[in-house]
Amino acid sequence: MTGCVIGAIPPFSFNEQIQVLADPLIQENEEVVFNAGRLDRSIFMKLDDYIRIAKPKIAKIALRS
Repeated sequence: MTGCVIGAIPPFSFNEQIQVLADPLIQENEEVVFNAGRLDRSIFMKLDDYIRIAKPKIAKIALRS
């Protein structure tokens, strides 16, 4: 559905059928780092910019180890 290779799907949705989720723990970081739709490129982004642009639904989906 994304057109990206497995493991390189960026945390954005350009398809209304795909909802972006983010755990509240993400807010403990100053920035996020993710693949840019490829396995050989990464993007560093300030967390505030990511939240503003991606508008993820915040849902508890992770456990702290």
